[in-house]
Amino acid sequence: MEMKDRGEIDALHEKEKVRDKRTFSHLERLNKQESAGVFRDVHVYDGKGDEIDVPKYSQDVHVGCIGHLRGLLKEDSAARMLDIILHRNNFDPANRVDSADLLVWICTHPLTTDLFYLLIEQLNDNGNLGVCRQGTSHRIRQIYYAQLDL
Repeated sequence: MEMKDRGEIDALHEKEKVRDKRTFSHLERLNKQESAGVFRDVHVYDGKGDEIDVPKYSQDVHVGCIGHLRGLLKEDSAARMLDIILHRNNFDPANRVDSADLLVWICTHPLTTDLFYLLIEQLNDNGNLGVCRQGTSHRIRQIYYAQLDL
């Protein structure tokens, strides 16, 4: 699969926004938290997700694929989160999944521009709101599930 550069992704996204009037700002209004600064404890979801069967990729594959994804990012927080993922053990025992393997799977399967931007948003939030392995796997899992529905 040929990977696009960030300029190509942004251009495709602009074309799709013209065709589809829904935007992330519309979705954000639907999902606003009740009070700013008060966040749910996402650990209540640990161990409740379906088991995900993705291949185990080598560290070289992680570095190549996640490194390419990092090169597409303009957002510092998301890029820092990818650096964290590249340099730690990402296996989440509570949810039985490795976030680095999930990211590689995501990068090697069709990814719409909306999902690309949603992935960036999840990486930004993960980097800003807490970098625990469970939070990372929950956030990346959302993109994985969305891709399965394509």
